[in-house]
Amino acid sequence: LKNRGLSENTLKLVDRRLRILQKHCDLNNPEEVKKFIANQKQWSNSYKDTFVDSYNYYVKYNGLEWDRPKYKWERKLPKIPTKEQIERIIANSSKKYATIFKILVETGVMPYELHNVKLRDIDLERGILSIRGYKGHASRTFKLKSETVAMLKWYVNTFRDKNPLFPNPRAINVAWRRYRKRASEKFQDSSILTIRLYLSLIH
Repeated sequence: LKNRGLSENTLKLVDRRLRILQKHCDLNNPEEVKKFIANQKQWSNSYKDTFVDSYNYYVKYNGLEWDRPKYKWERKLPKIPTKEQIERIIANSSKKYATIFKILVETGVMPYELHNVKLRDIDLERGILSIRGYKGHASRTFKLKSETVAMLKWYVNTFRDKNPLFPNPRAINVAWRRYRKRASEKFQDSSILTIRLYLSLIH
């Protein structure tokens, strides 16, 4: 799968799902796997579908045959957060993560893409950030706002000796949830707790 270009994060998810299936059924028995997935009443159809996708890789790799089940599910339209809510989360973050969130929200790049940014990809004089593409995204450059450049200058001066320069996606998401909760409590706004980092990026 890695040779086919799947990301490390996707590989980890496939591995985790296959290990869950392996604990409860024989992976070489497709009918048994189908039955197990179908009987998980607490799983949504969309979640079941992710296990079907992961097991399908196993089926193809090992030359097995199966009648792949199809789970119908409707993707719910997410509630897009307001600009004010996003700014409140950033304002109540540490200086380090306020900078990271500010860059992510302004550019719309994925946390993994930011994680891969090197010092050579940052031009502080011109305020330009170069991003290498990930998951089909093209490589691109961004002209940052002056406020964001000032924050990035502080970040680079403080963390230039760190390798990698920016935290991994998991750390960024954990920090987002932590500061999101802080903002929610401060402003007595429970709806802030529902704001996912991805929604902030597409906003």
